[in-house]
Amino acid sequence: MELVKLIYVSTVSEAFTLSSFEEIMASAQRHNKENSITGVLYFNHKYFMQYLEGDVSDVESTYSRIVKDVRHYNVKLLDKSMLDSRQFGCWSMAYILQSEILKPLNLYFMDSPDFDPYRLNTQSANEIITELKSYLPLAHLHSGGLSKVYR
Repeated sequence: MELVKLIYVSTVSEAFTLSSFEEIMASAQRHNKENSITGVLYFNHKYFMQYLEGDVSDVESTYSRIVKDVRHYNVKLLDKSMLDSRQFGCWSMAYILQSEILKPLNLYFMDSPDFDPYRLNTQSANEIITELKSYLPLAHLHSGGLSKVYR
């Protein structure tokens, strides 16, 4: 199996409703589990940033379906490259919602406390994904603080 990672960002469209996020997560978790895709979705009610990893053909197929989803637009691919091993092997699709504890991380990588993934380039997108992985349980629970100080 050839492992690949893919990072994209997008903007929520007018077709996105309050129940859309739960529908997206349920579908992603089910589909990803069936196709051995793992990853994380970072979301703030305006923007998405998603990291997918898995077999090349499975990730490409999933991404093709994602791009066609009318609940978002302005899909921008930030990275697609080969992997030696998975970063999110335990998560069929983890998610992190924007919260106070992530503002220092956003400020460091995006020059703003607000999440705006279009400010990221390939390198910074990969770096923030690594940081999100480090703090995933913490950010997921919206408690505590980051162990690193971003200034």
